[in-house]
Amino acid sequence: MRYEEATIGVDDLFEEVRAQYFPELANVDVMILLDTKKNKSKGKLVLGKIKKATDVERYLTSEEMPVGTTYPEEGYDYIMFLDKVMVNFCDDNDVKRIIRHELRHIFITERGKLVLVPHSLEDFYEEVELNNDDPRWAPRVSEMVTLIYEQGEDAE
Repeated sequence: MRYEEATIGVDDLFEEVRAQYFPELANVDVMILLDTKKNKSKGKLVLGKIKKATDVERYLTSEEMPVGTTYPEEGYDYIMFLDKVMVNFCDDNDVKRIIRHELRHIFITERGKLVLVPHSLEDFYEEVELNNDDPRWAPRVSEMVTLIYEQGEDAE
């Protein structure tokens, strides 16, 4: 399978980032999947991405599914994809940077509607400021993960 559910460690990092930087998203349900295959977009390695769940995805991740599943009552609002090699080979701080970046895409309107917002630049202004201690973190992580893929390492 190309995707796997995130491990408890990744879920813990996600909850830490959400609590520290995005308390307004406390009631937003985000499923985290690990992408086991190298993914590129516009020639760049994709370390993380987020999408708003479709009605079908919400149904498939709702409590209406068979006994034994532990999904939110109404299903997940968003699905976040993280590169499994990045998660396995990078330190927690870099994984949290990716998670934090992806959560910036979620916006709640005044009426409570969830929307997906684009970047304010290649990144987000807020992320540039928060990452001023390591401004080249993204290229560094991307280069490392690319090298791991080129060496034939798998995501395990």
